[in-house]
Amino acid sequence: MASGRRDKWARQSNAAQTLCDIVRLGRDQGSQLQEALEPDPLLTALESQDCVEQLLKNMFDGDRTESCLVSGTQVLLTLLETRRTGTEGLVDSFSQGLERSYAVSSSVLRGIEPRLKDFHQLLLNPPKKKAILTTIGVLEEPLGNARLHGARLMAALLHTNTPSINQELCRLNTMDLLLVTLAVSVKARGQCFSIPQSACKMLQVSEERSGRAGSAG
Repeated sequence: MASGRRDKWARQSNAAQTLCDIVRLGRDQGSQLQEALEPDPLLTALESQDCVEQLLKNMFDGDRTESCLVSGTQVLLTLLETRRTGTEGLVDSFSQGLERSYAVSSSVLRGIEPRLKDFHQLLLNPPKKKAILTTIGVLEEPLGNARLHGARLMAALLHTNTPSINQELCRLNTMDLLLVTLAVSVKARGQCFSIPQSACKMLQVSEERSGRAGSAG
């Protein structure tokens, strides 16, 4: 049973990494081969709204396992990348270490937007995790890898500064939920788990204000 779950996790993780590599390589080659007559068909397919919608359907309309949610979100994060440092294996070896800029495809954003409510629910009701013992006691509801990736996706979406997405996140009150969800985990571990810096700062300011209010009282 446990072996089967590990095998499924490995397959999903490997598939996600392959898709991420295809996206990055296609973008890197496209930025270097400016005179290419046609865009990379694989990259075009992965950036299409239909492909994004199918990926999200697989993530949220099935068993909603942590491995599926994490792997799918990793692909979405790659599609939302706007900057990346050059690495080995690219067309132009002299460009290694140089930062590249990419434009996020509007079709990717259109595919994600109707599913923002599902990511909101993920923050509310993540896959169940066992309680863990920390230095300050038992943490009954650990942050979990799925919620961590969901937080990263929210940061990536905010970075695109898409008005309709910003409005939907405000309507859902996702930012407040994100802070509340992560507050206990941040305190328990004494670190921010790669949470968006803006969220960490908002949490720190909120706690400082609460402390001052308590002292005044």
